[in-house]
Amino acid sequence: MARTRCSNSRAPIVGVFDAGIGGLPLAAAIKRARPDVGIVYLADSARRPYGPQPQHAIRGYMAEVAAFFDATGSDLWAVACNTASVAVQDMPIGRAARIDMVQAIRRATSHAGGQRFGLLATASTVASGVMIEALPDHDVVQVATEELLRLAEVGSTDRAAIQQLSLEAIDCLSETGCTAAVLACTDFTAVLPMMAEVAGMMTLIDPLDSALDLVLETIGEHAAADGAHGVDRLCLTGPHPVNVRGYARQELGLELPEPEIVTLPPPLRH
Repeated sequence: MARTRCSNSRAPIVGVFDAGIGGLPLAAAIKRARPDVGIVYLADSARRPYGPQPQHAIRGYMAEVAAFFDATGSDLWAVACNTASVAVQDMPIGRAARIDMVQAIRRATSHAGGQRFGLLATASTVASGVMIEALPDHDVVQVATEELLRLAEVGSTDRAAIQQLSLEAIDCLSETGCTAAVLACTDFTAVLPMMAEVAGMMTLIDPLDSALDLVLETIGEHAAADGAHGVDRLCLTGPHPVNVRGYARQELGLELPEPEIVTLPPPLRH
């Protein structure tokens, strides 16, 4: 995997994108592993949720997101949204390096051999068929979990509803012979403990660690020559139903500055 190129006068700048709060666990994990890295977190809160939207619309959004991260001087940006990751598979990469959750899931399941496993995701991800194509050596059973994800993406604490919806999805996979389920949406991370309580014999695979590994491998060991730390930013495209900064601090221990409301630039011409 190619590593980023950045001046040795500053620490790397890593962008993390999600439609909402789903990418915050990845941003927090990056910051724990590399406190020197500057995080630019972008939530497309004005156009969330992405899950029910058609792929052609999301591709248009992502062209603007790519231009945004190029404009911020990011050395790498991570598409922490699975639905958006599906949309960018054959899109130009832009100036900054890019990793996505399709890559992370491929890595997270690489040890599974020909095992049949389930994939819980948004309706858009399921309909695209991209994950089936990305995992040709596996027997994958996909289940769309829109109602559960609507709760997860706002950090809901409605344990009864979350666990009932999780149990229904897990039962559906169990009936097909699956013994493991890939959580193919970063919003699942927020409700993973509640899901685990009703998972029974079903192994839940969160690709977060694989995504972190991809980021760290791509930025390499580079650090600023003078030991300086990068500047963090929290950018939203509009109002969000969750206090994003407060959620990051309280739930993940991630300190971010006051949010900026940003307008995404038009896509770069290639």
